Amino acid sequence: MGLFDIFKKAPSVEDFDTTPSKDIRIDVTEDVMNINGKHFTLPCHKDMLKDVFGEYTLSMDNIGCTGIRYIYLWHELGILAYSKNDECVNCISIQFYPNEKKYAPNATKNIFGGSVTVDGADWLTLFVDEKQPKLDGMTLPFKLKHHGNFSLLVSVSDKPKGRIRSLGINKRTELNLGD
Repeated sequence: MGLFDIFKKAPSVEDFDTTPSKDIRIDVTEDVMNINGKHFTLPCHKDMLKDVFGEYTLSMDNIGCTGIRYIYLWHELGILAYSKNDECVNCISIQFYPNEKKYAPNATKNIFGGSVTVDGADWLTLFVDEKQPKLDGMTLPFKLKHHGNFSLLVSVSDKPKGRIRSLGINKRTELNLGD
């Protein structure tokens, strides 16, 4: 990186490739997550995902109080996975909108171009009438839905307003978010 590279414009949506190098099809059912016809539950071993997605890039980062320390990135696919112990993947995240920060160790270089369904229907139908939750009067930047053994967490951007950044798929967890 040169001395004046810090003045370069941050990447924009047009700088990202939305064409996947593989056709990835993810379907979440009540019991399992099917990725290109292979069945998964969470947590799962990182090598199971490697068999489907190919080689990953490892990034190590502490993500708040979550205990997450290892992030596996499939840059060309727009997919990343999180682990606490460098073996078991706790969450898979599908990136629909680029992270425009210059330094983002937990963001893929491209966005997801495959398909995601829940019981065969477009996953967005789960969230059509869902309002963003509030905590202590503050609107939280995500929407959460439970489906069988899974929790689906949509990260929503405030700039541009309401843009869906990513979909996280975890083992079902119960969160009390108040009203």
